[in-house]
Amino acid sequence: MKLVTVRLFPLPDVVFFPKTRLPLHIFEPRYRQLTRDALSSDRRIAIALLQPGWENDYYGNPPVYPVCCAGVIDTLEELADGKFNLMLIGERKIRISKVLNETPYRTIGGFPLQDRMPHDNSVETEWQRRQILALAMEYFQLRSTTAPDFSSLRELDYEALVNSLAAHLDLSPSQKQQLLELEELEKRAKNVAHFLQSQIEEQNILKRFQHLSPKDPRRN
Repeated sequence: MKLVTVRLFPLPDVVFFPKTRLPLHIFEPRYRQLTRDALSSDRRIAIALLQPGWENDYYGNPPVYPVCCAGVIDTLEELADGKFNLMLIGERKIRISKVLNETPYRTIGGFPLQDRMPHDNSVETEWQRRQILALAMEYFQLRSTTAPDFSSLRELDYEALVNSLAAHLDLSPSQKQQLLELEELEKRAKNVAHFLQSQIEEQNILKRFQHLSPKDPRRN
């Protein structure tokens, strides 16, 4: 398997997945340089989650989890002060093998990882996609005070739907990292569905007993 080289942008609370979109505001000088270098070559950046304890060495190169996701810069806005707003589109997972350079930012060498997809059964896959979509719509409806717009969610294919939910649901960064590291998309989908189902049940229980809450917030 061929080693790939990619610029690394570590973050403390973001886990990036293939087929998802990640907006970024780039302000730190070394990562502005990273962005300019990416724009002048392949436009690719890898996002990795910092391991616990990163606060002690943030301006150095604190350890990251070895499985990350590389993406390509889709849209970009360069601000007057030299900062950037950009949109990154996830392409593929990478297992970091070595650090090739550490300054002014890290460049890593790694091996591409490919999630194992469900068996080639379009009917079964579409059924699973619809099941997860229904759970997601119910979950967001319960959490919203207005009618959510699900049009963009409905347009996602199976992989993009599962990964987008894994990235954006109210899970801890470490839980999201565990989902990213799963080698089978179907296992990730089952974990996402389980989380959605448990949250729906919790919200329904809370609503059932909502009338027992005191009307005066000073009373409990």
